[in-house]
Amino acid sequence: MHVKTEVPLLRRGFTAGFTLIELLVVIAIIAILAAMLLPALTRAKVRAQRVACLNNSKQMGVGSQMYADDDDEHAVAGTANFGDDDLNWLYPMYVPNLKSFLCPSTHHSVTNDPRPIATANSSFNPRNDTRKSYRERMHDNSTFIPDLQRIAANTPGYNAGARTGRGTSYEVSGFINGNNALGAGMNVRKTQNVIAGYTYPNNLFYSVLGQTLQFRLQGLTASPSAMWLIYDADDAVAFPPGKTSNNDYPDYIDNHGTDGGNVIFCDGHAEWVQQKRYPQVFAYGTAEQNYIVRPYP
Repeated sequence: MHVKTEVPLLRRGFTAGFTLIELLVVIAIIAILAAMLLPALTRAKVRAQRVACLNNSKQMGVGSQMYADDDDEHAVAGTANFGDDDLNWLYPMYVPNLKSFLCPSTHHSVTNDPRPIATANSSFNPRNDTRKSYRERMHDNSTFIPDLQRIAANTPGYNAGARTGRGTSYEVSGFINGNNALGAGMNVRKTQNVIAGYTYPNNLFYSVLGQTLQFRLQGLTASPSAMWLIYDADDAVAFPPGKTSNNDYPDYIDNHGTDGGNVIFCDGHAEWVQQKRYPQVFAYGTAEQNYIVRPYP
């Protein structure tokens, strides 16, 4: 009689597993998949940060309208002049969360360190074009936060490459036709009455990457939905060595890089502005006469 014997699939002492070649193939496949997915994940992260920043902007936009309703002159911002970026006028009465003043695309920080309002001008005393005291513009707040007085890029020790520093991520356009010089028709504070019927006094000629852009604004009536109020901070920064970024034009070291920036308008709404639209939207939003964009870096 023939007896069928079972042959064990595995010999004693031998265990199943990957060969070295099979393991390397698996690792290579994972690496390829990761390389394919990483750009998509990065884009998704950037887009999420942009949306979170826009949400911050919307909160500040609503806060600015409440501020204007409470203000004696119905001003839409509490800054002292066109270059002042102090955001204490929004905190804590109109925007109670300090994180709302920080763009998620950056590593900026604001320390909750309230100081007596009487000491506000000890180290920060900008030219005042409002005829209102600091306390009045802060709507009689008893304290202020030093880190809310400046954007991070204007504070000592700012690291532009890492976007790291103490201060806010947003700057203020509280005046129309702003200029460091004083003169008739310049540095007009944006109030509800002003933005409802402002007439542009000049045509604007902007130099952008070697081209002259002309904006025939003189005599036109501005719209509150076109006039800027708060936007992603974008001052000229000396970085890297020997180079300086553009002022008010999205460069790679700015909050959202060269893609663009979020802008809050005087009617309270906020929207994303792409880099290619920036000069035109800036012209209608600020009426500032000096605007130059040079190749960077």
